[in-house]
Amino acid sequence: MLKLRSDQMTLGIQEETDFVRWFVNDYMPENLPHIHQVFTPEELNTLVRNGRNQAIQHGFHQPVNQTHFITFMWNIGANFYDTPAFKPILENNHLSESEKIKQFYQVSDEDWEKSIQQANESYWLKEAL
Repeated sequence: MLKLRSDQMTLGIQEETDFVRWFVNDYMPENLPHIHQVFTPEELNTLVRNGRNQAIQHGFHQPVNQTHFITFMWNIGANFYDTPAFKPILENNHLSESEKIKQFYQVSDEDWEKSIQQANESYWLKEAL
């Protein structure tokens, strides 16, 4: 499971620009170095901004939960939340955003693999489609 240090959780990352800067420059090199090295800073800023907007559109308003959501996008696929394993969790209105994140981590390895196989990276630019 993704672990965030307390200093990471208390950063001033409520605003979009601060969140994107923190995610790209601080979080990714430490937690997603294999991805951070592939894209230019401009591409990363755009993708993270779009991922955060999708997280917000799906009810994730806390920066910690947005971080988890975007990390799922990187590790499973930009459309992870639209796959059969994750969609019912996302659509469960009885769960808080934190409870949804916890349940995302409880999805079986087999369902994670199925979701990875269904990855559609165009979802990173979903708003532009």
